[in-house]
Amino acid sequence: MTTLANRLRAAALAALIVGGLTGVAARILMRLIKLAFDRPVEFSLPGTAIILLVFVVALMPAALCSALARRSGWVHRAIRASGVLLSAGYLFVVAAQMAIEDGTESFPGLPGFRVALVVALFAVFAAVIVLAALVTARVAARLSDRFTVRAPRPEAIELASVL
Repeated sequence: MTTLANRLRAAALAALIVGGLTGVAARILMRLIKLAFDRPVEFSLPGTAIILLVFVVALMPAALCSALARRSGWVHRAIRASGVLLSAGYLFVVAAQMAIEDGTESFPGLPGFRVALVVALFAVFAAVIVLAALVTARVAARLSDRFTVRAPRPEAIELASVL
């Protein structure tokens, strides 16, 4: 296997793992938000699968940029940061769109304590999105380092031949 293929495999695995777990957490938060809005909670298996898929696909830029840009220079750090920002930004846009669709009718009529609860749940949702992008980048970097086979150092070869 080539190093590039191993790094791509590491990125895909990181996005799959973290995206799947984050998608489940997002689905739970969506349920709590619906309950806070005092709206009927209707979730289907296809809807849950779509949300999981959205999170896996949305976290791919963070995973790819982190797995492929493994050097320590400022350019590589900028590439990794742009992947994290792209993933988190896309998820923020999708979450905001869903919040606007769900909340425009229900939000004005909520009592004060429910407004505070909804705002707190939105803040938790935002934190989950940022954390997911950062964790995906970190897991992809770790898996990329683990999957990448490096040539042995000359000193190690000489030592092995002596033994």
